[in-house]
Amino acid sequence: MKKSPKQKDTSSVLSNLLRVVIVIVFAGSLIFVINNINTPEEDQTSEQFTVLANVFREHVSSAHWKWRAGQHTSMIMLIHYDKSGKEVNRSPVKINANGWPTGEFTADGCKDIWDALLARPMRVDGFKVIPRLYDETTAKDQSNYWCRYSLSSGAYFDYFPATGTTNPITL
Repeated sequence: MKKSPKQKDTSSVLSNLLRVVIVIVFAGSLIFVINNINTPEEDQTSEQFTVLANVFREHVSSAHWKWRAGQHTSMIMLIHYDKSGKEVNRSPVKINANGWPTGEFTADGCKDIWDALLARPMRVDGFKVIPRLYDETTAKDQSNYWCRYSLSSGAYFDYFPATGTTNPITL
C-alpha cells in the first residue's frame, strides 16, 4: 500500500514538529541547568579588605584606650596577638594630643599608621593597598585631614586621625 501525498505531508510535518519540540525541551533543560549550576563567586578581595578595615578600626580604639589608661604620652606600644592569644608582634604607635593614632601629614604618614596598627604589609589578596592623605585644613580648623586606604578595584575606607573615626568601607 502506497502512502498518498497528503499522508506524506502530514507525516513530514509531525516529524519536523517532534524535532522542534525535542530541540526546545533540550535548550530549556540546558538553560535551567546552567542557571542553577552557575553561582557567582563572592569578591574575596573586598571581603578581606573589609575584615582588615574592621581590624584597623579595632586597633585604633585599642591604641586610644591604652593611651587613656597610661600617662598620655606621644607614643604607645601596641601588642598584636594571633587568634590563639599568643603575642606575635609589637609596634610603636605615634599618638596625637587627643589620644588617637597619627602620623606625618603625607601618604607615607598614612602608611606608617597602617604599619603600626596592623603590623602587616599593605596588601590584600595580592593587591596593593594605596594610602593617600587628604588635607583640607584651614587656619581655623586644623583637624580636617584624613587618610584614605584604597584598592585598585575602588574599595576604600577613610581614617580621621584628629578624631580617631573611620568611615565604613565603600565598595
